[in-house]
Amino acid sequence: MSITQLWLAANEKCGKCDMDELLDVLYNLHHDYAQLEKYVNTGAGLHSASFDQNSPKWEDFFMIGCFNIKVLPGGRLRFQRLFSQLQS
Repeated sequence: MSITQLWLAANEKCGKCDMDELLDVLYNLHHDYAQLEKYVNTGAGLHSASFDQNSPKWEDFFMIGCFNIKVLPGGRLRFQRLFSQLQS
């Protein structure tokens, strides 16, 4: 997905948020809950690249091209707990 697609979906589901808030959430996403990766062309074909918080150009990971968010088991458990809390 692209950052624009994610931003539009977030606004539809959760209400108004700006791009800086979305980038903050992605930057701080716990590595036990989700994996962020994308495929980049290095000139020798496409290669998988994981998100690196320590990169000085970390925003480029999200702002250029598309990226993937893979929800991990810990993220699914967290969602289920939060959803149960909201239902009660």
